[in-house]
Amino acid sequence: MDSPAKSVEEELREENEALKKANQRLEKNFEEMLFLLLQILEFRILGARDRAILGKTAAEYISERMNLSEGEKKRIAMAAFLHEIGKIGLPYGTIARECPSPPPSWHAVFQHHPVIGAMLVSTLTGFKESAHDIYHQLENYDGSGGPDKLREEELSVGARILRAINLFEEMFAAGKTTAEAVQRIRGAANKSLDPKIAAFAAEFLIENDKSFSCDRVKCSLGDLRAGMVLAEDVCTCNGIKLLPKGICLQEHMLRVLVERDQFDPIPGGVYVCRPVNDNPE
Repeated sequence: MDSPAKSVEEELREENEALKKANQRLEKNFEEMLFLLLQILEFRILGARDRAILGKTAAEYISERMNLSEGEKKRIAMAAFLHEIGKIGLPYGTIARECPSPPPSWHAVFQHHPVIGAMLVSTLTGFKESAHDIYHQLENYDGSGGPDKLREEELSVGARILRAINLFEEMFAAGKTTAEAVQRIRGAANKSLDPKIAAFAAEFLIENDKSFSCDRVKCSLGDLRAGMVLAEDVCTCNGIKLLPKGICLQEHMLRVLVERDQFDPIPGGVYVCRPVNDNPE
């Protein structure tokens, strides 16, 4: 006959297993509910679900590159996944179903979607900070955005990441290429975008567009050699362009890059043209 102590141990094990399965069901139901919300939004705005997935992927990439905590990564990923959800509360006619950007006559009304989205997400237990990020997703790093005209460190890192996601979504909605979006993202550093986030967002776009990245390769500063040709501008965290794309690296340029990196880091890496005999596969 089993001892009482063993019986209690088995009961605890069974209860823990049942609790684990219940939590898994709750998480699955929660994920299904989120996709249901996005599917409803998709009926109004074509591509909303795909942009939610892309936004979440971009947020996870940028958060990882910034070495954020696991809790921050989860919160920001949720905010990115639901960053467009507030558009479900906008009046019909505000946004064409085929385009996430509004016509000029509806621009003022369109600015309300982060507020609506934040109200919706704030009702989800544990995601108050995600709602805060969504509320401030159209604020600019230089303080020129809205609704509160916050700037720089006044903005949460999640809100700053969402601003970058919004910007490249606008570029793609306007039919711009990845190269054009990358150029716009880089040019927005210290304006609408945090310069470090701008660098990582551009890196994300490059690395996730095979047609764009097949002719270039990313190198660390230590791997750069004289004779390599830059495939992208080299910019610092503060948005200062050190070298333009297309230039052939010389020894003195390599020394300047290493010295500058000591006090104004060059985030991510440097993209150089792939040698013609180098197979990207």
